[in-house]
Amino acid sequence: MNRGPQLQRPDRKKSTAQQPKTDSSEMRAAPTAHHARALPNATIFSLMASKRLARQIASRVYARRAVVAKDRARRIRLEPTYLTGPKRRFESHVAREAIRKVVDSRLSPVSYSPTRAAALAASLSDEIKTAMKGLDFDRYKYVVTTTLGEKNSQDTVVTSRCAWDVDSDNSATYEWQNTDMFCCVVVFAVYHE
Repeated sequence: MNRGPQLQRPDRKKSTAQQPKTDSSEMRAAPTAHHARALPNATIFSLMASKRLARQIASRVYARRAVVAKDRARRIRLEPTYLTGPKRRFESHVAREAIRKVVDSRLSPVSYSPTRAAALAASLSDEIKTAMKGLDFDRYKYVVTTTLGEKNSQDTVVTSRCAWDVDSDNSATYEWQNTDMFCCVVVFAVYHE
């Protein structure tokens, strides 16, 4: 009863006499049969490098998600009121008075310096925006533009154009000048439903 050459089943182990002797570190370093087919030239170092790269990318994604979640937690979400307009409209004369107080207190002791003008305009805009938020016009968002310049026998024109709802949105403007500089502040108040 000759059955021909017999194939060994893969689940049976070969005898230890037939297996070549290998170092235990080589056995750990060798990729699996699946990896060996997919990456014929893969070494332990390339596999470790790809694993390290995957960890770095994952940590960056987690860090971004944490920042986004932190920003979302900080934002104040207002419940919808289903009103089509504000309860109290933005009053430009009240806003102009608040702008005047901030600008006069900040710019009266200052002389014009081209190196400090940009930082001064940015900080002035932030202070004015904070003052606008303190006026209690509910559900308004503010855009503040501040123009600072030196008075040196020249003309300056500051213009703006907006597309908005004339029933609820408004703006306030304040101009200030002394002997060597000028300042023009425009605050746009946009109603946010």
